[in-house]
Amino acid sequence: MYITNEFDPLKKVIVSYGESVPHFKDYRNNSPDFLKFHSLKKPWDESLLLSQQRIFFEVLEKYEVELFFAKIVKGLPWQMYTRDMGFVYKNKFFYSKSTTLTERENEFESIAEILSSLDSKEVVKIEKGKIEGGDVLTDDEELYIGISNRTTIEAVKNVEKHFPVKTLCLGEDVMHLDTRMAILPGRKLLICPGAFQDGDLRFLQKRFEFLPITESEARRLGTNVFIINPRTIVVAKSHTRINRVLRDNGFQIEELDYSEPIVLGGSFRCSTLPVERSSGVRSECGVMENG
Repeated sequence: MYITNEFDPLKKVIVSYGESVPHFKDYRNNSPDFLKFHSLKKPWDESLLLSQQRIFFEVLEKYEVELFFAKIVKGLPWQMYTRDMGFVYKNKFFYSKSTTLTERENEFESIAEILSSLDSKEVVKIEKGKIEGGDVLTDDEELYIGISNRTTIEAVKNVEKHFPVKTLCLGEDVMHLDTRMAILPGRKLLICPGAFQDGDLRFLQKRFEFLPITESEARRLGTNVFIINPRTIVVAKSHTRINRVLRDNGFQIEELDYSEPIVLGGSFRCSTLPVERSSGVRSECGVMENG
């Protein structure tokens, strides 16, 4: 179990099929925290959702990624978005006891056995505050953590006891940091600038080359791509402009239809919890030279 950034070649990842996703016609949720980011107006197709997930997982296996499947629990309707159960940085796995959505409580138990099988002795349970993996982006020297509706400064202070952290203020109207920003190989940043405060933008501009996207693209999860290795990025085929920009910047694109998970509020990064990436020597353009 070891991760230092968003793009070294992926070796192991925890995923979950959306078998516990509720039926559209039967599901009701009046929680303001849920309705703010999840529309219940457009129906989702459960069989199509599972099919789209299967195709995504097959792409990961094509790149020799080992998949670990979380235990399906019918009482956990959103466990397919494994990213938010926790995160790995260096050799530690972090997760929080508290969560904004009560329906997501106890999700950690569905992956505890997997972590045990990985001999993960460094599991850190955050007792104060709350934090979700969608608000955490890993970089070689520090963690970027969004302070949002789902992640609090109290939890971040616990993480800071272990590793350097740069917080980015998102406010109450952004679900997660990875819905507005993605760290790409070669010090490039897929970003929706309007989501960030001026000071945070200046900080990021000193460290990355911006590939900006619009607020409309961000709301449709345009930054929620998934990086398999320094060359290859999985993207939603519906984001034609973003995908063209990524190709123009030298990336190999795996374009997939992921309409149903997106309707439910999460895309490729949301539905993956990486636990191991292999490090190696990277060139300035981000391509692995060896390792």
